[in-house]
Amino acid sequence: MGDPDTHVGLKSLSQRWDNAMCRLGLRAPRQKACGGFEFQEAADELGVRIKRATTARETVENRDLRYRQFDDFNGAESTFKSCNFSFSIFSRAYFHNAKFENCSFIGCRFSECNFRGAEIYSCDFKYARFQNCLIESRDIIPSLPPEPNLRRELLQNLRVNAIQLGSTDEVRAYTLEEISAELEHYKRALFGYDRYYQRKYPTSLDKIIVLIKLISHAISGFFWGHGERPFKLLLSVIILLILASFVNWFSYEPDSSLGDIFYGGSIFLQTLNVFLGIGDAFDQAGYKLVNYAIVLMRYVYIGLLVTVAMRSITYR
Repeated sequence: MGDPDTHVGLKSLSQRWDNAMCRLGLRAPRQKACGGFEFQEAADELGVRIKRATTARETVENRDLRYRQFDDFNGAESTFKSCNFSFSIFSRAYFHNAKFENCSFIGCRFSECNFRGAEIYSCDFKYARFQNCLIESRDIIPSLPPEPNLRRELLQNLRVNAIQLGSTDEVRAYTLEEISAELEHYKRALFGYDRYYQRKYPTSLDKIIVLIKLISHAISGFFWGHGERPFKLLLSVIILLILASFVNWFSYEPDSSLGDIFYGGSIFLQTLNVFLGIGDAFDQAGYKLVNYAIVLMRYVYIGLLVTVAMRSITYR
């Protein structure tokens, strides 16, 4: 029969050898199908590919679950507290109405997972990647990395994930957050916020390039909200036409009073007609150079409007 302690020792040694081979990529991970309390035992084995595990409606706390591969994991309505899932892979996991508190998902990969209705609090998703996953922006955005460069990369991935699912509202939510993260990234790069930015953008030339990108970002935001805020098209048109009307004011009556509201209103209407190409307003209103600029602005804004419309159609 042999000594039981010897068998236990050999089993432990064999398990350690298997784990080492898996980590080195020299052997495929062993597979286990488990549920309930069996999940706890299987999850303790590094390198095991855990299939059809279930913790439905259970609470899992303070578990080190790094470097695992979960297939068809059923975590519906489960509660995960202070668990470390870093560098694990989840395929077809079901986390409907699950709750995650202070969990680490650093470097995790999620494929075809369902997080619909999940509650995520103070979790770490640095370097995580999602593919064809149902996850709502309002749940994941609060747990995005605070570093703007990492935040932007993850938002780009989440935006692509939302496009794959055809979720227009989610695409827009991620895009707007990505724009904000990009702006903060440029600001930190320009002013050398910390050591990372000081090392990555050490020279004056680097900062000049960043400044150009920052100015371009601001201009894009002003004129059309980066294509995500159509109302800014209308707002920027009105502002520019008012400025053009103010310049054209003096071409009509150089000595007129700026307080003449009605006169200023008529000039604005003339300038608007130039922008819209109505009648012979171009020949009658204001300075020719200003009018040429207004006509050019008309075609630029037509292009921007078409781009916004195409983006909206593409998302849908």
